[in-house]
Amino acid sequence: MDERGRSSNVHGNVKLQKATKEKLRKFNNLRGKEVRTGEFWDLVVVTAADEDQKEAYELQISDKLRRKEVPLGVPYHVFSDPPGPKIGNGGSTLFSLKRLEDKYGQKLHGFRVILIHAGGYSQRLPNASALGKIFTALPLGDPVYQMLELKLAMYIDFPLHMKPGVLVTCADDIELYSIGDTEIIAFDRPGFTALAHPSPISVGTTHGVFVLEPKEESKADEMEYCHCHRFLHKPSINDIVNVDGTTGFVTVVLGIEDNLKQSVTALSDLSKLQLFGTNLIECLIHWGLSDEMLKFSGDGSSLNLWNARIFPLCSDLRSSFTMSLEMMQSVHNVCNFRLPKNLRLLSLQEILQLKNLEEMLKFRNKLYDYICQEKSNCN
Repeated sequence: MDERGRSSNVHGNVKLQKATKEKLRKFNNLRGKEVRTGEFWDLVVVTAADEDQKEAYELQISDKLRRKEVPLGVPYHVFSDPPGPKIGNGGSTLFSLKRLEDKYGQKLHGFRVILIHAGGYSQRLPNASALGKIFTALPLGDPVYQMLELKLAMYIDFPLHMKPGVLVTCADDIELYSIGDTEIIAFDRPGFTALAHPSPISVGTTHGVFVLEPKEESKADEMEYCHCHRFLHKPSINDIVNVDGTTGFVTVVLGIEDNLKQSVTALSDLSKLQLFGTNLIECLIHWGLSDEMLKFSGDGSSLNLWNARIFPLCSDLRSSFTMSLEMMQSVHNVCNFRLPKNLRLLSLQEILQLKNLEEMLKFRNKLYDYICQEKSNCN
């Protein structure tokens, strides 16, 4: 990693560290205190695999309340799954909601509830099997944090910015995030809202993947709200890159002296980036774009040709090549060109994440066969 890349990562990490420290500070201020309406969850629910585990969880939560290790003044419930076949997190969610409705009736519709799935015997982490992974001790806090406290701390900002509803989460994951200075978290839309983060395709093969609406764009740098077009559960790489059974094409055109690693931190400095020997602002003007319309992939901490979304995604190879060629020619005043509206643009960073290696190799082999045939014809 060069100095520019290292600087970008450090910048992003500093923002994340600052945001996490602030969440921990807010939670620490609530530990052992009676909370006011709106500053914490109305109900905290933890699920258990069976009655024995439920009893163990209730004892530990009672100890926490007695020692004032968690916020006070709100009910903490533990619900065990019904006996019989395993019902999974989905079934456990529905069963817990039914138990809450039986207990609170119509009042439940006005509550903000966090539901933490902690059932299971932690076979991959046997040291947590006896007492439960939600009560695994962590090396921070005074009194020391367990996973329960950390989960509550990481979501400390959610209740204040959400309508009545239920946040469903697991006991063994940690979500760290930061938002821009002018951004706020808002869970105020009907239906389901899921939390997600961009990752390489290889990560998606072992997780759930949200396929987002391709035409949606957001002005948010660190956070965006999108509609989910489709959900894929642990999909193969082919399933991910061939959504709806189609393959898109992107032709990347760059100048020999273009520096993909040169970065700026503000849109006002985009003129310092050179593409085809011309500053990027002038390129955008030739394509009918403004600097405000240009988007970047990644965390937004650095802006460069590597993560600039300037390469059009087309439905066929000929259109892709033609459009990229026209973009280059327009910069040198060879032709007039404007990017079509609602065209999806990708960055080099995204293209590598979405590449269909199999199709690329097929195309290269076709080129090889064609070249060999032409050479044979010449001889």
